[in-house]
Amino acid sequence: GPMREVRWLEEQKTLTLTGEPVLECRYAWPETGQKKLDRYYRRLKGQWQRRWERELYWDACLDLAGKRERSCSRRRLRRCRAGGGAPRRTHIKQKERRPVKTLNRKLHSQRGASILLALLFLLACMMVAASVLMAAASNAGKIRSNYEEQQRYLALSSALRLVAGELEKAEYRGQYTFNLWSEIRTEEDGTETTTRYYSVTQVPGFFSCGELSKRKADGTPDGDAVLSFQKELDGLFAKEFTGVGCTRLPEDQVAALPTNPPSVLGSTPVVTTRELTIKVADAGGIEEQFGTAKVSADMSQSRRIHLKAWLDLGTSGDPTYVMEAELTAVNTPELGYPDDADRLPKDGPATGDNITVLYENPEIVPTEQTDPAVTWRLDWITREIKKEAADG
Repeated sequence: GPMREVRWLEEQKTLTLTGEPVLECRYAWPETGQKKLDRYYRRLKGQWQRRWERELYWDACLDLAGKRERSCSRRRLRRCRAGGGAPRRTHIKQKERRPVKTLNRKLHSQRGASILLALLFLLACMMVAASVLMAAASNAGKIRSNYEEQQRYLALSSALRLVAGELEKAEYRGQYTFNLWSEIRTEEDGTETTTRYYSVTQVPGFFSCGELSKRKADGTPDGDAVLSFQKELDGLFAKEFTGVGCTRLPEDQVAALPTNPPSVLGSTPVVTTRELTIKVADAGGIEEQFGTAKVSADMSQSRRIHLKAWLDLGTSGDPTYVMEAELTAVNTPELGYPDDADRLPKDGPATGDNITVLYENPEIVPTEQTDPAVTWRLDWITREIKKEAADG
């Protein structure tokens, strides 16, 4: 299918302190049209927005306050130097010391109001310290959770792309044989009439898929291959063998595929799913932490291959993290016919005393369907968030 258009959204905010701008934030995130993927990017944008508009904004405010304090100190110093005379500077220093002496006197006072003020000040300091500690602990947990989520995403996306990459190398070529013969019919008056016929018979096709579907030394399909859709594709190709002179493969040599939507008669075949186990070589720590990645593959009537990857339970305890991908089939197998235009299809040679059959190809060999061969390309890959994980 056509690739979906990605639209980028932007948001810009200017944060101020007493009317003076201290921090300018600009956010940009994609919108793909897929609810699950868009929800993930909006949540990611919200996480960065909370981080920038809290910790980063507070740091910017403190920095601005420090600059204001230093600016005021420099202005007072310049005014003192401009006034001239030591008594003036001494008077200013005495005025500056008065608030400090007053605060010190109140803190050391034994009166009830002063003690209450000191207790309130201590309580405020404790609340600020507790808030700082809670924020630090929360941020540490979020960083650890984001790291683990990123590791899961990389593990699953790598497993999916590994299998999808091998499937993009896959090819299917249908195969069939021709039986060509001529029938010479001798009439009672001795005249002979020659008619040329043909019949076509389907044989097992050729499916290759890189390292996932190897063939034996003699070129025949390997029944123990890791991943092969030969029987399913042969079953779809068998639909071309209809009418007179066409013979398809027996039912026990093909595999049926479920219809979409399912049949209302209840005769829909069961989906044949292949399951692969992906392990990271020489990385025991990753396998111990996240388990092994499982990838399942199944095919539909339209020859689309659907992949689903998830992390084995292991020690992660998160079976709800799932990623999916789908590959689209390119080209459709076609049944060819003999080049001789005067041949007629027939199920088999006729018999009779006045009929002579001449076979033109006594050694029947498979005719490989080569134009066009069926290949696959990756259509989409995304993450699925199950309901129980979203509610949690």
